[in-house]
Amino acid sequence: QSKLASIIWSGKTPILKFAQDGLSVQEHVPGSGFVAISHVWADGMGNPKANSLPLCIVRKLQYLVNGLPKTDSTADTPFWIDTFCVPRSPRELKMKALQRLKEPYEEAGSALVIESYLSRHSGSGVSPFELLARIASCSWSPRLWTFQEGRLPTEPARVWFAFRNRSVDLLHELNVPYSHFPTLASHTVHLGLLFGHKQTQMIGSPGIGFTGNQYFIILEGGPDLGDALAYTKSETDIDEQGS
Repeated sequence: QSKLASIIWSGKTPILKFAQDGLSVQEHVPGSGFVAISHVWADGMGNPKANSLPLCIVRKLQYLVNGLPKTDSTADTPFWIDTFCVPRSPRELKMKALQRLKEPYEEAGSALVIESYLSRHSGSGVSPFELLARIASCSWSPRLWTFQEGRLPTEPARVWFAFRNRSVDLLHELNVPYSHFPTLASHTVHLGLLFGHKQTQMIGSPGIGFTGNQYFIILEGGPDLGDALAYTKSETDIDEQGS
């Protein structure tokens, strides 16, 4: 805890690694890779009372981030998650960490979305259309807090979604021309929110579409971010660590 506090007070980003001897914290060095984890607190990986999680969950986190493409030769990829990296007390330290809450997602080599509904479903043997539909309908997509976490990573960073048997980089799963689909990694969440709203239509088309499916996305008149955010929500103090 003292090392974590020192890193936060210095205005730096703490990152974590889990090994046999436990969880270690270190200061992120610019240019080195780590994964920023985005999740819904009420989904089981939040703790409003302490900076702790069950050992089985910590092991799972390290396993999932290790499964993503690596940016360096380290065996275990460091990660950032607010449950550990935003202290519950003292209040001054917590507020200091919250003021820098966007930096980990801007600095990370990848962002990994972990959500219970997605983790129950396979990411293999299904069409990109179904992957997009599952992501758009999961509990992570309509949350206001997680909206920025998925939008902040920019190229070459990638936003991954953890399904039961693999993590999916949605934009690389889609076979849609650039003129119909933004290619920046940070647009994944924007499109997820718009999916199903009045600005977005899923329409049939011969020859152009998702791999194996005759569908593609048209954003009529450009995305209306205000309408998309109208569907976001923040339900409880447990759900939002900044409450």
